[in-house]
Amino acid sequence: MEKREKKVRKYRAFDHDTGKMHYFHDQHEMGVCEGDWMIDFQGNIWERHGGTGGDFIVENVDLLEYTGHKDKYGILIFEGDIVKIQVPKDDNMGFDELKGKYIVEWAQVLSGFTLQTVDNKIAYSLYDTEDHFQVIGNVYENPEILKDVTELLNPLK
Repeated sequence: MEKREKKVRKYRAFDHDTGKMHYFHDQHEMGVCEGDWMIDFQGNIWERHGGTGGDFIVENVDLLEYTGHKDKYGILIFEGDIVKIQVPKDDNMGFDELKGKYIVEWAQVLSGFTLQTVDNKIAYSLYDTEDHFQVIGNVYENPEILKDVTELLNPLK
């Protein structure tokens, strides 16, 4: 029987107060850490202060999980990423043609990550089609990427 590789969960968190994205890659017995920040096993984000007793839960933060997929350049795809997609009609994926900018989101009803249209009208399951995806930013640090799409959808606003 082939030995399976243990999946290491990867996260990032956007701090709305500072405008900074924190990346969590180190696995520890207490949770996942990045510098002075730690995610515990209940999903709380803590700012640690080196054993001084001043540890506290960080508020106003969005926790974003790695989807398990990479784009065509090997970039990790996280929740909140904006991906550009070009799937040709003849690629036999069940789509006539799929192209445009999509937001990566978790869909509880599908128990998986989805590609959500900017107007929230259509969601596609995030399949293993990495050769068609390109991460072009995320909704937190690059909202201007969606501005042109939003203006096309809502020309009177």
